[in-house]
Amino acid sequence: MIDLIQDHNRKRSIKMDIDAGRYHVRTEQNVDRLLDANRAAANEYRKGGLIGDTQRHMQHVAEIPGDLYFQWVRDYGEPRQNPSKWKQLLNDSNNAYLRTGGGRI
Repeated sequence: MIDLIQDHNRKRSIKMDIDAGRYHVRTEQNVDRLLDANRAAANEYRKGGLIGDTQRHMQHVAEIPGDLYFQWVRDYGEPRQNPSKWKQLLNDSNNAYLRTGGGRI
């Protein structure tokens, strides 16, 4: 396994392996801080918190690590191209750690 990029500031690494003439690239990213922030935001969420607030027409619903986002884009297309699949992914209980609020999308 060859280290291509080791970014200590972003806690991310990209490694490459060559096996039988095939290249395998693996990206690793530490997302502990992002998941902690998601958990804190989800804990602060209050149902009905936007009622009467006419200035907030959009609500932050999720924070997705970059590597996972680009994998989903590759697999399912951009969110605006396939909104039903992205809603399904973000509403899935297995992906609850990505959500920053309650309810469903």
